[in-house]
Amino acid sequence: VLRNVAHLDLCDNTFSSDAAGAELAAAFKEGNIGEGSLKTLSLRDCALGDENAVLVMKGLVKGGAAKTLESLDMSGNELTKDSAKWLSKLLNAAASSLKKLYLEENEFCSGSGLDKSWREIRSCEKLEVLKMGCSEIKDSGVKGMLEHVGEGNLFLESLKEVHLDGNAFSESIAQKLGEVFGE
Repeated sequence: VLRNVAHLDLCDNTFSSDAAGAELAAAFKEGNIGEGSLKTLSLRDCALGDENAVLVMKGLVKGGAAKTLESLDMSGNELTKDSAKWLSKLLNAAASSLKKLYLEENEFCSGSGLDKSWREIRSCEKLEVLKMGCSEIKDSGVKGMLEHVGEGNLFLESLKEVHLDGNAFSESIAQKLGEVFGE
């Protein structure tokens, strides 16, 4: 039981089996890991896939650990738009604390599943770093983000770094991103 853990780094561990993902999710859900104290969670390159990522995100939300997260790294887990619903719920639960969000090297593909996630990312009023490089977002995905970002938005006021490299944006989208976020 790791109820008081503040920083949990599980990078490069494989949770691709249903049992491993379910066990990790259950530990969060039951409040056995970081309930009320978890600040940093890194699940980078854990081969979660959508199914296990959803289980883990549900566990974080239902167990209460999401509300204290300041840094979340779910890069390299082959997440697609199919996990976007629970990503949105997780971001909503962490909206008042999250400062760093890393979702690089996933397979989101288009904006249809990410639209709600963009709204929730925008509601993270303390977010300073957003990394979504090489996540196959493409033009349709970034258009959704641009629709949810506007003047006077707390999201823009706190944001210091945005990494969207390697997402195959058209020149016109790249130009719009430059206008919103600067060069």
